[in-house]
Amino acid sequence: IIAIEGTFIDISDKFYLEEKLKESELKYRNITETSLIGLYILQDNVIKYANQRIADIYGYTVDEMLKWKPGEFIKVIHPDYKDLILKQAQKKQAGLDGIIKQYQFQGIKKTGEIIWIEVFSKTEIYKGKPADLMSVIDISEKKTAE
Repeated sequence: IIAIEGTFIDISDKFYLEEKLKESELKYRNITETSLIGLYILQDNVIKYANQRIADIYGYTVDEMLKWKPGEFIKVIHPDYKDLILKQAQKKQAGLDGIIKQYQFQGIKKTGEIIWIEVFSKTEIYKGKPADLMSVIDISEKKTAE
């Protein structure tokens, strides 16, 4: 052999970035899964992500919530608030203006128990499309004390 010819590409930066991305995703997942606040992402009227706390608030499992059909998320909303919540969810999922970012409403647990919910909500891009990111707190005890 007189000569060897070839091309070398340094891919160490690619591996470094992949590791950083994995670390970031793990950190985010750990934060959301241990949060005392219920979190979920609604896109195309389907729950795309739900943490354990939101499942606990409504009395469902995370798996149950993730298997709901489009629009089925509305079953945890008291009938008096369904129109408001649907309109807001549709605006956020479409990336439109005129949204309410913080509001309270009555929800319905799997057992049928009525609870009070406070929501902090905003439009986020999730997998390339607008989605409704919601942070949810059960304020039933606070409302009862009022």
